[in-house]
Amino acid sequence: MKDFAANFAVITGGGTGVGRELARQLVAEGRDMAICDVIEENMAKTLRLCESEAPPGIGASVSFVGGDRDEWERTFNIYWYGVYYNARAFMPYLVAADEAHMVNTTSVKGFTEALVTDLRINAPHVKVSVVMLGHIGTSIIASNSGKISGHADPIDMSGEEIEQIRKRVEKLMEIDLSATTNDQIWEVMKAQSEPSLD
Repeated sequence: MKDFAANFAVITGGGTGVGRELARQLVAEGRDMAICDVIEENMAKTLRLCESEAPPGIGASVSFVGGDRDEWERTFNIYWYGVYYNARAFMPYLVAADEAHMVNTTSVKGFTEALVTDLRINAPHVKVSVVMLGHIGTSIIASNSGKISGHADPIDMSGEEIEQIRKRVEKLMEIDLSATTNDQIWEVMKAQSEPSLD
């Protein structure tokens, strides 16, 4: 194998040393991977490092008019084709089952609505739903970072963890947050972690 670009990596001994460094390099390149280690604490540290250094979450965060076409197409490939190919792959099993239900998100609302009619005619025992998401603010990456690093609530985050989130948000949104205090960032994270009534 000469190229990891289109492959999934599994790293044993990913908690320290060479395994940890390889995990960090692969994540920095946007590769999909899994790690395992006999010491869970070491593996958790690798996970925190990888999460703080990973490229921003999926989403075309650039202008449609002036932005990079490749970034938009990558987003559509994931949000549209990811759902489409999985629906194709699992549809025979859903149709063959006595009872089945597919659930999609609003990113593919139109596709789901088309499936309602298609399934009603061709497989009436298979149901499909769409999850209508409520408010999702731009700092969702901050809330998720906290949860991934083991914090149920942003109040538990250390100053160092908030600094890591500051850097990730600055990179993702291409803004300067140097004048923003840790307390202000914490307030935004806390607001984002609270359930929405939308």
